[in-house]
Amino acid sequence: LTDVTSRRWRCYAPWIENKRQRPRFVLRNGARIAFYEHGGGPRTLLFVTPLGYDPAAFQPIVERLCQEFRVVTIDPRGTGASDALEPPYPLAEHASDVCAVIEALDGMPVVGVGMSRGGNLLLKLAHAKPRLFEKLVTIGSAPGGPRGGHFSDDYVRARKDLLERGDAEGFLSLHISLVLSEPETRELRELYLRRKL
Repeated sequence: LTDVTSRRWRCYAPWIENKRQRPRFVLRNGARIAFYEHGGGPRTLLFVTPLGYDPAAFQPIVERLCQEFRVVTIDPRGTGASDALEPPYPLAEHASDVCAVIEALDGMPVVGVGMSRGGNLLLKLAHAKPRLFEKLVTIGSAPGGPRGGHFSDDYVRARKDLLERGDAEGFLSLHISLVLSEPETRELRELYLRRKL
């Protein structure tokens, strides 16, 4: 029985180790930025969320991808284990924080995955420093940012109506349906709603 248990452990140990979150920090302008490594594959996927989102929104995906890739998630400045920020803190400053994290990795280009304004941040950073990226994936990122006039009139009316009624769950559901619109993202939409509510 001990031999069987030992063989099972050797079989599952790499899978469990890949799921383990390894916290790291980088300093930029004297402030600490927290980031986490999962897995250890030859390619690095860097997940970036905007300030209002919890990086845990990516957790179901991270748990799947960390078996084949090294996945890095970041606590944006002012959230989680990262140091506080002093407003105003424009997108360019957040982009510099992400740049510091990428440069603290092994020097190889990363695949940047950005959700909502995190995608806008990655586009801005890739334009300024293309050597940092192998590829970019953006999820729900309007080309001009959230105030760029890219939302339909129906969405704007629905959002206004929900806000006037004080329907927080309806408002969040409407918003996340734009960011995560594919049927396969149902689990992520539900996780986002639970965390926000």
